Amino acid sequence: MRDVAVIGMGMTPFGKFPEMPISKLGYTAIIEALKDSGIEKQRIEAAFIGSVYGEMGIGQKILMEIGLTGIPVTNIENACASGSTAFREAWLQVSMGVVDVALAVGIEQLSTSISGPIPLNLEDYEVSQGLILPAQYALMSRRYMDRYGITEEQLAQVSVKNHYNGTLNPKSQYRKQLTIDEIMSSRPIADPIKLLECCPIGDGAAAAILVSKDYAKKLGISNPVSVKTSVMLSGDTVYEPEESVWSQKLINKTVSKAYENAGLGPNDIDFAEVHDAYPIAELLAYEGLQFCMPGDSGKLISDGVTELTGAKPVNTSGGLLSKGHPLAATGIAQLYEIYLQLHGRAGNRQIEKNGKLPLVGVAETMGGGGISNLSGNICSIIILAK
Repeated sequence: MRDVAVIGMGMTPFGKFPEMPISKLGYTAIIEALKDSGIEKQRIEAAFIGSVYGEMGIGQKILMEIGLTGIPVTNIENACASGSTAFREAWLQVSMGVVDVALAVGIEQLSTSISGPIPLNLEDYEVSQGLILPAQYALMSRRYMDRYGITEEQLAQVSVKNHYNGTLNPKSQYRKQLTIDEIMSSRPIADPIKLLECCPIGDGAAAAILVSKDYAKKLGISNPVSVKTSVMLSGDTVYEPEESVWSQKLINKTVSKAYENAGLGPNDIDFAEVHDAYPIAELLAYEGLQFCMPGDSGKLISDGVTELTGAKPVNTSGGLLSKGHPLAATGIAQLYEIYLQLHGRAGNRQIEKNGKLPLVGVAETMGGGGISNLSGNICSIIILAK
């Protein structure tokens, strides 16, 4: 397989834009990625478009708006990991030598179709009995609190940290700093989860242009952002009660394979963007990424290890809690933040240690819930490096 680089990325602001055509969201991100890459649109040989609620042929419609037709276009749905899946498929096409230049896009417009929790499949047994995503994460939180002594205040601290980071991100949906007291006193949603510990509904798009390393050299790009690996696994069937919390084993398994493929370990990772749909999800990601031992994630957040100035910053973008979570756009938006940080272009939220930029970042994206007897729908781990 060939080495692959990301030479251009783009992202719209995240928020609620019901008046904007979904195609405009998509081509806005693509145009930014093209300008960033410095290449003409005609060089793109294949496109992969991730969307959960997008219309039929959404990729072709978006690309037609910018005059890019006559190439293979693959539209992808894989729950919240749809964008990550599009990126992985583009990476595979380039790495296997099928194409030299590929485009990956994640796009979603939820404000015109959804209010409240994301609807799950009513044919699923647990969903038919009333399980919704906030309830699922509430059960995870309670189980974890009971087993390891994690407190509600530690869960709230995740939201405090990420909302602060979001104030530094001009493309974040929420740009308001919150206090522990504000979060703890916000409206209960599913005990122990409060309103200000839930990611928002919103719209947005993100895009990435991937090329072979040899092609990047031909373009005169000597030190691009490299894709070290992209690993994606679905969960295992579960028919008996387990000690682990939902998705915990799946994250661990996917991360271990990614580290092995990339020849890296947790100590090599400088920072991470993780799927913090609710605070417990970020704490589980700390452990899945092997940043700490099981049960110690609460200590990481309490000690400031994952803050912007900490030893292992997590969700410098503001995460899903503050930046927003337009489902399919999320995975590539996480990579957009890593890309900016590696290039030293993250503005007021730029990571620097002893005057040096970070070298390796990891994105962890979970894909949905609502399938009984499955330890997780899908988990994506993508590692980028300079």
